[in-house]
Amino acid sequence: MNARGLLALFALTAFGCGNEDPSLGIDPGSADSGEQPAYAELHSELTNGATDYYHCYVLGNCSSPSLTGSTRCVSGRDYETTVRTRTTDVVVLSFHGGRIEPLSSELARAVSDHFGYSSYDFSAHGSASCLGTLNDFERFHITATNFDDPKAIDLVARHKKALSIHGYSPDRGNYRGTICVGGSNQEQVQAFIASVKQNRSRFSLYTLRAVDAATATPTTGIDCSGIVGSARANLVNRTADVDGGLQLEMSNEIKADLLSSESRYSSLRSVFYGAIGAAMSQ
Repeated sequence: MNARGLLALFALTAFGCGNEDPSLGIDPGSADSGEQPAYAELHSELTNGATDYYHCYVLGNCSSPSLTGSTRCVSGRDYETTVRTRTTDVVVLSFHGGRIEPLSSELARAVSDHFGYSSYDFSAHGSASCLGTLNDFERFHITATNFDDPKAIDLVARHKKALSIHGYSPDRGNYRGTICVGGSNQEQVQAFIASVKQNRSRFSLYTLRAVDAATATPTTGIDCSGIVGSARANLVNRTADVDGGLQLEMSNEIKADLLSSESRYSSLRSVFYGAIGAAMSQ
């Protein structure tokens, strides 16, 4: 099967069941945030979410509709959240997972397992009655500054460092190996970029380009405009360390290559994981 067929298969497949960590003790449908300072702070920073169908996750935190206020799309049938807490300073996030941004859930889990990081995943696979005429991205994408699942906010707030995995649209026309590096932690951003530049020659199938999303001028094959991820309300930046986290935006193709078991992509994984390790050591 060629790469296009592989991606189509992933886009049509409902990914694994999620579970919730009962130790968090937070009702995702509750608008009462009295015992969650970080959650209360986020409420005041939410934008109007006008570009998303669901304006936020939690009923009462934004103008209608919110995801937990929906009767059209319901937890367990159309989406799941999965929390995995480990003894680590780092949490990896895929809150645009499942069919929203294909292969983000799978890559985030692979990173989590490789390093032993904690993780949070929101995986959408909407039924026909949920989606209607929309696709999963159009129905379930919630902008990072508006993604206010209390379980996710609490988990990130209990870790010093965070990494979020995303996928940008093919409409950008980016090169296969373009990684838009963002987030508010500039030390992590620069460490990731420097590590990729230093080691990318080890992978020869195509050129890896780690680009600072905050400073890069859009050009052919390299467009990171609008995906800087530096806002404090962005889930990845709500860490215990006030410097925030690291956001990686990638093509569907490079995510598929990173997840491939083919030996020709071993050096790609080595460069990618090495860069994450360098960034998280900051």
